Amino acid sequence: MILYFSGTGNSLYVARSLAQALGDSLRHINNAPADLTQEKMVGVVYPVYTYDAPAAVKTFADTLVLNKDAYVFVIVTCGSTPGNAILSVKQRVEKNGASVAYSRIVSMPDCSAPAMNNNPNDQLNKLEPVPALLKQMTADIQARKHDLQHAKCTAMGTIMNTRAMQPIGIAAVRQHVNEDKCIGCGICTKVCPMENIVIKDKKALIGDRCTQCLACVHFCTQQAMEIRHKTMPKEWQYHHPGVTLKDMMLR
Repeated sequence: MILYFSGTGNSLYVARSLAQALGDSLRHINNAPADLTQEKMVGVVYPVYTYDAPAAVKTFADTLVLNKDAYVFVIVTCGSTPGNAILSVKQRVEKNGASVAYSRIVSMPDCSAPAMNNNPNDQLNKLEPVPALLKQMTADIQARKHDLQHAKCTAMGTIMNTRAMQPIGIAAVRQHVNEDKCIGCGICTKVCPMENIVIKDKKALIGDRCTQCLACVHFCTQQAMEIRHKTMPKEWQYHHPGVTLKDMMLR
């Protein structure tokens, strides 16, 4: 079974591609059982947020129960460097008695680029090497290769996830609803993997369970979801070109 978490489709694309190539099942972590002791192979695919795994992925990994003999692999998608994202999940899996055998990093357009005043669609060239990398990963996994060269503790990953720095990382991509633009269409409520957005009085309202995936920002048709009160230009909205809005709603 291949488990995934995705905000703008990068990790969904990778997870779905691997599932198809390996002939395996695909489940969003929201719909996956915690007890997977019957599975002989388990893959976990997710993006990197602030040099670590998303909080939702770490919470899920804490509850995951795997067969100690299962072949487990971890794949992360990221716009820059993975920090401690692989190590965080590996440690949680091993705490529960299993072990991770293989990991890889897939470079993708950075969905948080608008927070740094950059257009993620200027990074589409990152997608060109991905099919070849997916083919290699598929072969590695089929051969049950062991390779954990990317499961490292990094200085930046450690620094950015201290109590002092975590609030700064979250604030850098904090979302805000521009009520003058919001039409209450509900798309944001359907793409939010945390079920953290509701429509009240025909306006979107963000709750307190945000995991900074930015799905609401990139899929809003009115550009009403802003980062730090800054208008999101339509041409800066990004989702993986192989993933549709409908795909992101199916979990």
